Amino acid sequence: MFPPSFNSVPRRCFLLCTPPHTFLMHWAISELNENKISTEKEIYNFIIKEYEDLPWAHKKILGIQSEKLCQDEEIVCNEGGKYVLQADVME
Repeated sequence: MFPPSFNSVPRRCFLLCTPPHTFLMHWAISELNENKISTEKEIYNFIIKEYEDLPWAHKKILGIQSEKLCQDEEIVCNEGGKYVLQADVME
């Protein structure tokens, strides 16, 4: 059914051990600095430091997720590509 090498990998390696990207983005933006303003690259680097074993497509997913969060008005992308949480804009 599966190639022998697939069967030799422990099942726990296939469990999703990282939170959803939406949570990761909110968390990274809120933690990066006191102004809660971050570029997509800063967000990416922050998340990679915390979760070294992210999927190979993480950077692409992060870009897609940031667009979706902006459309849903959960985060705001300011001029210059800086992201801020919507709640912080309201303050």
